[in-house]
Amino acid sequence: MFALKTMRSRLSLLLAASLIASAAFAQTSPEAIRNYNQGMEAYQQGKPTEAIKKFQRATEIDPNYADAYYNIGSLYYQMKQYESAREMFQKAVNLRPTDTQAKYNLALALEKLSRTEEALSILSQIPPSDPKYAQAKAKIEELKPALKPAAPAPVVDKPTLQVFSRGYDGPTGITIGPGGFMYVANYTKNQIYKVGANGDKTVFAQGELLKGPIGLVYNPKNNELYVANYLLNNVVRINASGKASVLATGIGKPYNLYLDTVNNALYVSEQEHNAISRILLPR
Repeated sequence: MFALKTMRSRLSLLLAASLIASAAFAQTSPEAIRNYNQGMEAYQQGKPTEAIKKFQRATEIDPNYADAYYNIGSLYYQMKQYESAREMFQKAVNLRPTDTQAKYNLALALEKLSRTEEALSILSQIPPSDPKYAQAKAKIEELKPALKPAAPAPVVDKPTLQVFSRGYDGPTGITIGPGGFMYVANYTKNQIYKVGANGDKTVFAQGELLKGPIGLVYNPKNNELYVANYLLNNVVRINASGKASVLATGIGKPYNLYLDTVNNALYVSEQEHNAISRILLPR
């Protein structure tokens, strides 16, 4: 069973030693911490539903409260509400990509939802240097036999239009990355989705460095995505953990991207300047 995360501060409660402690409370508002600690108290009193409400209130006050999302996910998992657990663990991972325990729990929730391919992808992101690596590796070996090969595309004698994946709000760029996963830029929500072979999607990247993402391309050499930010006039790179960083700025309304792997160059169409720019990538 998952242990909840607790934050020790002036407002914190005296909690059982079995709970996982975390720090950095100075970046969180006192009101959010107060609700968080009230959630811990409700959990210890055997009131999971009330605990969830308090943790949710903490996230409403501070949308970047990763530990609160983690605890909500843990409680939903214990209540066998696996889709809700997956959503909360995904938010925790998006906010804190280095939290391998959250990644591991996300994989467990995906397993319960029979989304084995996505669970394996998450587990494979835990590096050998991490304490969770041995456990993640064992889970990977356990899940591999359950992985069903994707059904081959039907043979047709004329073009056929089919809906593959739903639930987007302004989808734009598309590219294929490692493991055959599709990545989709969502212009309106400022997000990048990761889409499995069955069309199910999860949020792969989001945050202040994404605003109006349109063009999207995958670089297999560096195992990273390049995204054209139409509203920020720049191009960002996103690593395998979903963390974004600025690659190039001063680009007028970037739209489409094309990667020249032979010459290690990224081409960008600029709508504002009516030009094509080239970014020479480090070798």
